Amino acid sequence: MCGALTALPFNFLVQIFLIVRVFNLVCEYAALIRLRYTRPNDVRTFAVPGGLVGAWLLGIPTVALAVFAIVEADWQVWTAGAISHGAIIILYLVKVGVQKLLAKRRGQHPHPEQHPEVKEVIN
Repeated sequence: MCGALTALPFNFLVQIFLIVRVFNLVCEYAALIRLRYTRPNDVRTFAVPGGLVGAWLLGIPTVALAVFAIVEADWQVWTAGAISHGAIIILYLVKVGVQKLLAKRRGQHPHPEQHPEVKEVIN
């Protein structure tokens, strides 16, 4: 695999890396902001200063970089990025489907923390 990548132009590889990495960062910041709204009082390993406003301000440069990287990318990079992100999404959906199928066969709820009986025990 790595040998095949050496045949590609360096500019192409850098653009692919930027699109994949920036997409990853956008997902991370989206999760950070969502958790700030849904679970504001949870203890976290890392703290972002400024609370909710700080979380939003932290994500703005990343989104700006994502827009710039996507706008400036060649059509080949767009295609490769779409294929790689599509493959990741499909693999994730397959994973979730397999987990639900296995849980159903075992007679378990796929997400025990969301099951009404478990919520009563936890609370």
